[in-house]
Amino acid sequence: MKRLLRIFELSNSEQRVVLIVMFILITITFVEYQRRIHRHPVQVTSAAEPKPSPSPLETHDEQ
Repeated sequence: MKRLLRIFELSNSEQRVVLIVMFILITITFVEYQRRIHRHPVQVTSAAEPKPSPSPLETHDEQ
């Protein structure tokens, strides 16, 4: 069992590398999360909205 746990014994330089990699991964995750939260929705212009066509009863009444 002790041999198996020795993989977690890291030197100081290895510990620094692991901490730097963890910090980079957490930062990337936080930035992506912020981009999703603050994404601006696409605004629909009023000119692009379709107008409803009159029903057959409305056209018959107008004549």
